Amino acid sequence: MSPPGILSFTDVRQAQVLDLCSLRADMDFPPHWLEQLIFQGALKETITPNAVSEFSLRHFFFEIRNQDKLGGQCSLTFGFPAVQLATQDGSLIGPLLCWPLQLEPGPNAGKDWLITHDSRHGLYINPVMAEAIQSVCGHSLPDLPASKGKDKRPAGNELMAWIAETAKITGLSIDTEQPAARPFDERRNNPPASPGAILWSGWLGLRYSIPPAATLDTLPEVVKIPPTGHPLGLFRLDPWQASVFQETRQSSLTLAKGITGSGKTHLIAHLISNALSNGQTCLVVSERLPGLQEAQTLLNKSLIGPRDLLLRDPGIDKDNFLAFLKLALSNSPANTPFPADQFRVLAQKTTRLHEKLDNAYTRSHRPIFGHYNWIECTGLYLESQLKAGKELLGQQLVHQDFSFTYEEHQQLRKEITTSQALFGKAGTLKHPLTALHHAHFLHRGLDQSRPYITQQLQAFLSRAGKLHLRYINTINQYSDRLTERFQTGFQQLHNDLFTLKGLIADAKNQYGRDVETSSITGLKIRRLFSEKARNILEARIGIKQAFGTLIQNHAAGAYFTFDAFNQKIPDSLPAGLTILASFEQALHDWHQRVPDIIQEELRRLNSRSVHPAVPMAGEALDIEQALDVFINDLNEAAILEQPLVNNMLTLPKKLQRLEDIAEQLEQITLYLKDFDHFYAWQRHWLLMSDKGRTIVRALV
Repeated sequence: MSPPGILSFTDVRQAQVLDLCSLRADMDFPPHWLEQLIFQGALKETITPNAVSEFSLRHFFFEIRNQDKLGGQCSLTFGFPAVQLATQDGSLIGPLLCWPLQLEPGPNAGKDWLITHDSRHGLYINPVMAEAIQSVCGHSLPDLPASKGKDKRPAGNELMAWIAETAKITGLSIDTEQPAARPFDERRNNPPASPGAILWSGWLGLRYSIPPAATLDTLPEVVKIPPTGHPLGLFRLDPWQASVFQETRQSSLTLAKGITGSGKTHLIAHLISNALSNGQTCLVVSERLPGLQEAQTLLNKSLIGPRDLLLRDPGIDKDNFLAFLKLALSNSPANTPFPADQFRVLAQKTTRLHEKLDNAYTRSHRPIFGHYNWIECTGLYLESQLKAGKELLGQQLVHQDFSFTYEEHQQLRKEITTSQALFGKAGTLKHPLTALHHAHFLHRGLDQSRPYITQQLQAFLSRAGKLHLRYINTINQYSDRLTERFQTGFQQLHNDLFTLKGLIADAKNQYGRDVETSSITGLKIRRLFSEKARNILEARIGIKQAFGTLIQNHAAGAYFTFDAFNQKIPDSLPAGLTILASFEQALHDWHQRVPDIIQEELRRLNSRSVHPAVPMAGEALDIEQALDVFINDLNEAAILEQPLVNNMLTLPKKLQRLEDIAEQLEQITLYLKDFDHFYAWQRHWLLMSDKGRTIVRALV
């Protein structure tokens, strides 16, 4: 009897298989492999594959791991010997016997693979080839010899005799009396003589375990059953999980469906805990191993104890299962006192509380108003109260404003009824078109208002765009010229400082410390007697003149304040060098702050605050006056209800004001598509009484 499933190499010409002879280049390897499997019943080989076999083994390894995660079972299988049948469509080639194998990375990870066969797995006949042989040859295969000892395999000599007997019964030809493994490619193009032949070739491939598909015909009849035991478990359930759990207690078969993450495994763990606490046993099956492992983890975390066993491999786990049962039967039950009566009373009390809460939940979720339940109706009421509650209306409406006469009631009711019909098209009291002047709705018809508004909006948007461009260009031009002015000033001061430091360095290099220690007054006296004194005096005078030039250029630019330049230039050269070092640091600090200074200048820029170094007061005044003219023309056109004002002081603020006006005009232009519907509502709104508008605002 073979395990359920299919071989990926039922027909080796149509599947990814690995020939035994190509697994390793060693000629003695195939006989050694067959000797271990057939005659010794166990296999343990470390393979160092070539490029082709390495690709196949890696594919087998990861395919097996993926199948374990995705569902079902997949194992590496060795098929031997080969059977080549002559069929009407040509030929069918596949293995006759199959040995389950284990594939793991070898000791030298990345290069070696370890292939083993456990004798407990045994071997089995390929069911597909057995059926094909019976169809072609007209004879069924003989049964495999009985297993001997604890190993689930026949003896090697008996197995070889079985293969020979199979060839004799079915009429299949056979190469030799002893297996001499050969690559199958040597015979691939040789069609067999009818009915076929048994060839001493073998392959490695995959076997997929596929559970039988359940259909409606195979499912048992669903029968209602009375609930037994208490309805309690270890896990919390949401309403949907609780409904499924309740159905499982009342039905012999329950089908529950849900998307990933909906809590199916959680519900299974709860069902198991309920069954175990009621003294029952459970068998949980799944096509996916992770689901079973997750349920097992949930149960183990809930302090149930080792009361479960996960079976995943029919060969090995069968022995583990028998050992588990043997251990459970051999251990005598512990004589731990258990208060059964106390547990029963507590379970009944908890069950009554559980039923009470369930009934309350059911009553609160039963439909009482159409498809709305009590909770939803309460929510609708509260929502309505938020929109038009009497408390809210009482805060917005003052009873002294109303005379409460019949005529007033009739008028307000008419206005509110008409508003209700028209408001649905407008949709809001804060529609962007409410900014339009009331004359467009009261003094002009629909056919006159819309063309006039469209024309005016297009004209003013065009002017706003041009004026906006002027503002941007003026501000950018001012920024560029101011930056250029500051950079030029910095470069001039830097050059003056560099020249002065160069003169001092040259004088010190040429005349030594006398340049620093000698005073100008002393040099003037000594020059009469010494040529060197005259030269030092000339150098000192040149240094003083360069110092004066630096001070003059700094004062002319007025870029930053340096208090030392406001005092008399000292005659002492060391004191002058100290001042120069301080000025150089101040110049560097100012240059680092130039971007911030420019941003501050732009932030407060107007026609009266233009920097003296950048003569652009006229350009700033022009665009300021242009914005005033634009706003005045827009107000005179009577497009907007509220007149526009311009009280901004700086050009960036005026630019922002212009952008806000343009955005408002663009928004009105965008919503002109609703003008036909909005015209009727706005005309009605403007003609309503103040009391009617107050009530509508309160209701909306």
